[in-house]
Amino acid sequence: MPLADDSALYKREKLEDLLALHADAVVSLRAAVGDKLPEGPEAGSGVQFDDVFLLRYLLSHKGDAAKATAPLLETLQWRKDNAETLASLKTIHDIPNAATFLRFQTVGDI
Repeated sequence: MPLADDSALYKREKLEDLLALHADAVVSLRAAVGDKLPEGPEAGSGVQFDDVFLLRYLLSHKGDAAKATAPLLETLQWRKDNAETLASLKTIHDIPNAATFLRFQTVGDI
């Protein structure tokens, strides 16, 4: 059975265009979370807390910085509370069958 055409649901847009479109909301969201947003990459994970990171939350909340603030703060707190666990996940050597499942991992780190 062929897959349904989902092009009406998922519009491909350039990252630069999305950042430009939501530039004011990115500034508002960054101001709303204030000093809780780390300045540099997260140690060990390399997660960058840049405009693209903020944009993900804005896109999930229809560009509304006020609605995106609480989920973003919750995520930042979760990452802080679970920093040790997150740091331990960077190695996969002790995971059973890691070599097998990595062959099928097409997106990136898990």
